[in-house]
Amino acid sequence: MELSKKFFLTFLILGAASIQAASLFQKLDSKQQRQWLNLLHYTEGVSENDSDLFYLSERGKINPEEELTKTIELLKKNEVKGYGRFNLSVACAFRSRYEWLHENGFIEKLSFKCEPFEKWKKEINAGDVSVVFSTAYPNNPASMFGHTFLKFHNKNGKGDLLDYATSFEAKILTQDWAPIYAWKGIFGGYPGLYDLKKYYSKVAEYNHAENRDLYIYTLNLNQRQIDFLLMHLWELYNTTYFDYYFTWENCSYQLSRLLDVVLEKNLELPKPWYYLPSDLVKAINKEEGFVKKVTYRASNQKKFQTQLETLNTKEVKELKKHFKEKTLSENRKVLDALIKWNQLEEFKAKGQLSETEKKYQYETLAKRASLGGKSPELKVQKKWNNDPQYAHLQRRLEYKGSIVDTRKYHQIKFQSGYTDLMSYDEGLEPFSEFKFLALSLAYDREEDKFEEGEWTLASVTSLHPIEFYSREVSWSVGLNGIKRYFGNETCEFCSVTRLHALVGTSFYFDNVLVSSLIGARFDYSSRDGVYKENFSPAPEIKIIALSNEEKRLKIKIEFGPQLYFLENPRFNYELDSEISYTFTPNFDLRLRSILESNNKVDVSTLSFSLGVYY
Repeated sequence: MELSKKFFLTFLILGAASIQAASLFQKLDSKQQRQWLNLLHYTEGVSENDSDLFYLSERGKINPEEELTKTIELLKKNEVKGYGRFNLSVACAFRSRYEWLHENGFIEKLSFKCEPFEKWKKEINAGDVSVVFSTAYPNNPASMFGHTFLKFHNKNGKGDLLDYATSFEAKILTQDWAPIYAWKGIFGGYPGLYDLKKYYSKVAEYNHAENRDLYIYTLNLNQRQIDFLLMHLWELYNTTYFDYYFTWENCSYQLSRLLDVVLEKNLELPKPWYYLPSDLVKAINKEEGFVKKVTYRASNQKKFQTQLETLNTKEVKELKKHFKEKTLSENRKVLDALIKWNQLEEFKAKGQLSETEKKYQYETLAKRASLGGKSPELKVQKKWNNDPQYAHLQRRLEYKGSIVDTRKYHQIKFQSGYTDLMSYDEGLEPFSEFKFLALSLAYDREEDKFEEGEWTLASVTSLHPIEFYSREVSWSVGLNGIKRYFGNETCEFCSVTRLHALVGTSFYFDNVLVSSLIGARFDYSSRDGVYKENFSPAPEIKIIALSNEEKRLKIKIEFGPQLYFLENPRFNYELDSEISYTFTPNFDLRLRSILESNNKVDVSTLSFSLGVYY
């Protein structure tokens, strides 16, 4: 009987506490509820913070009402230490929560010391905040979407490079094998943390070493919003981490959630399951008046390219000769270009120059100084506008009508993202392709039936033009499903799964890119008799010519020979020609012709398509 009474009393107490927590939260107006949920980083009823240090109640991760009540309770106790990574007082560790609860009248002003935070805030001394977008790095698939971070502009204006910057990054403690790295990046295998560094370290990494342009979008935030943003950043840095997901809880997504804490309404996020760095740029530019200034910082390579444009043909030839032989010129313009070229090589080598290279770098600078005269200010001229706010949208819906041999098909295709070689280049890096999760449904008019169409799991291509000062490789890799004509009793038109991997070089001539790639393709069909033992590898060569002379008009020609050797040995080839015309960045028309020699049978395909990005 006594045990029953204790259980009943315990149940009443817990129930009363739960009702009190719920009633307190329900007293908040809609604006306050949104702000509290943002402070806890709640999404669909669960907080995205993954450290127990962030929660003051046992069920704080799933119950914002209990976390609110417990936070108020502990703040009123005003304990001087024991919270967060640095063993601080509760008000100091949870600086933004305390400030918000005090401003909204839930607690009285507390007397407490928070010297670590005050010192940290004073050192940053932020008077403005910018979102910085680093453009794509073509030689790394993980960086082909670009990267974002925040920059805090010092009030005293001591120098742009001495400002502080924060980014959300995966904490990788070991050098994982590439497939393991990709697996963990996709499925949250790494913790994600906010990192605060001097801005010059970001410039050195992205702008110099990787030759990525930086776009700086200065936000229209008042000083109160900036101070509160720093309080919340301190709270996150001191108490939590997030599981890092390459496709969703990544740098830009977390920065957008950080900004939501100080905004009147949340930034508009895309609806798909992935979130790209350009989405943050589009979101802040969509809010009228939120971005008050845009600044462009060209990469070292673009600065060098601009320097080259000041030289005539003879001077360029002289430049190459001096650099190769490590000799000096008497021409100021050539010396200026040599200095820029030396800088390119230094950052490419991450400062690890040989003694000969160091000596030449010093001698070039000394020679230029001895000739006197000020080097002219050069404004970088961009061939392509790669500001991501002008890029087309991510997902694509396409209608295609085709005639394959004599058979007519209609096809509807959905593509999750992101862009391809025939898309509009504005706001993107040209000659790059990243397609993933594309599915299509085809209607065969002759057979009067619907069937699976072509599909793509992922296809990544980077055709990086080689210059005498840059020897980047071009490459392409992908896994997709295609329809092939075999013209036999077993299968006339068959579905084939294809994996390809190619590397090579590209050159740019008068608005035409020419690429030569070599590698292999691996075809698999589950249909008996299509291939010997269903699997057929083949060495492959692909030659691509791509013209983008006009922004809206693109022409591409591909020629690809293959030698199949597991089946009856034979030589195949494909000649693929395509034209695209862009009416708006998100709407285009494409015409395509494919001539394929397969198993000694020539098959031609003609098609036209209308595509919409949305």
